[in-house]
Amino acid sequence: MKIAVASGKGGTGKTMVSTSLAASLSGQITLSFLDCDVEAPNAHLFLKPKFTVEEPVMVPIPEIDPERCTRCGRCVEVCEYNALAKIGDRMLVFPQLCHSCGSCTLACPEAAISEVGKSIGTLRVGSMSSGITFINGELSIGEPMPTPVIREVKKAAPKTPLIIIDCPPGASCSVVTAIHDADYVILVTEPTPFGWHDLNQMLGVLKETGTPRDRNQSGRDWKSGDRRATRCPPPPHPDANPLPGRHRRQSGAG
Repeated sequence: MKIAVASGKGGTGKTMVSTSLAASLSGQITLSFLDCDVEAPNAHLFLKPKFTVEEPVMVPIPEIDPERCTRCGRCVEVCEYNALAKIGDRMLVFPQLCHSCGSCTLACPEAAISEVGKSIGTLRVGSMSSGITFINGELSIGEPMPTPVIREVKKAAPKTPLIIIDCPPGASCSVVTAIHDADYVILVTEPTPFGWHDLNQMLGVLKETGTPRDRNQSGRDWKSGDRRATRCPPPPHPDANPLPGRHRRQSGAG
């Protein structure tokens, strides 16, 4: 079973919930913990694992052989992400825009493009004295795409009876990658307009992606019309926020 803990809005206590869940279940079931918040991983500060493996996360990037390249521009035409450009008789590659799809390599009529590995982050594997397998990833500073690192974190997970996934905040591609193939998703929010807005946005992501992958907690198929798990509660009243006085009013107003 895979349980993902997501939030939409950052700072709602997602990591506290996921690490507390892992700590409370340790010793009762064999489990793995995946910290997929690769842009700011911090679950290790709570669970304190001992890391035994650390390796780079590599992605393939095109490299053009100037001797074989005829500057036909076919690679530029097929690249959907504008990672290649032809300027005069020069071919330029922008590695940070590349999504490693391989289209340019396949399309080159002169076979002038090869792929070289580029490190974009780090994968760490460790364990805790309680028996929890702990895996996290960290995106290198300046790298724009966390999804390849998240995929490597999930790929490295052993097949334990329970896997807990600490997802990144937001509702973007990185979150979709983290919650993919989860059996259950726990959403953590806060009683503010920002929290309500992002919770509603995250519920929309779950509805569109069909996650959880098979069934919701009611046991019915997500595509059968049961929408209880995708209904958002009404916007919170400012008085629901426990902060005192002026701070409560400011927080409730957004």
